[in-house]
Amino acid sequence: MARLLPLALFGLLLAGCADAPETTGAAPEASGETASGFDAQAWLAEAKGLRFDAEGSEMLDEASGDEIDDAGPDEAETLRAQALAAELDEAVGWRRACDTYIDENGAAVYEPTPTEGAHWARGTLDVGLITETEAVVAVTCDFGAYQGSYALVRIRGDRATLLRAPATDENGQPMDASETTFSTPSWDRLTDRVVTTFGRARGIGDCGNFITYALASGDEMELSEVRQRACGDTIPDDIPPPEAWPVVYTAE
Repeated sequence: MARLLPLALFGLLLAGCADAPETTGAAPEASGETASGFDAQAWLAEAKGLRFDAEGSEMLDEASGDEIDDAGPDEAETLRAQALAAELDEAVGWRRACDTYIDENGAAVYEPTPTEGAHWARGTLDVGLITETEAVVAVTCDFGAYQGSYALVRIRGDRATLLRAPATDENGQPMDASETTFSTPSWDRLTDRVVTTFGRARGIGDCGNFITYALASGDEMELSEVRQRACGDTIPDDIPPPEAWPVVYTAE
């Protein structure tokens, strides 16, 4: 199964976390270009109401904001999202992106997830609208004990583009490699074309990283800032929000 956490989080984990999987060979290149025949705007029109909180396993009704009870593998909205995700995979190859991770040497390693071994939430969608015709879509890759990993796809005009960003090492510094899977994204600043991700190094969320990216014109997101907090031996009484964690990298 593909590694759930970006490399930058592994230096912060406590003992007892699962080992990284053995490598199975170099990763084939994931396509960032829209496949011929894919209608990005028609797809977005169908998908734009989907908001899935994989962290809480809650499907949300966009119109009312109400939770759809008992979100799970057999629910209609889950199946609808996964059908749309299958169309999107044919266009941009998010499954390959999901199953590719960056090792400690900065090499991309491809380890495909067997269909029978995939988490039921794989392929659920969380659509963040920038405008009515532009969006960033988080596609759930996998899910562990307390967080998931996601591929990000940008819909703009007649194009769907798989987003990449500079990978970061265990110290939060950019590597000479691009990654295509991300920790939990937030759309709070998306209208400003900013995406943030929060990676927990343990379940309580007192350590890990908080990364800020800027959407650029192509398929590469710009790494703007990395905040990071190491895990201590004890749980603090007051846990500062990740937005207030120490800055370990900022773009010049």
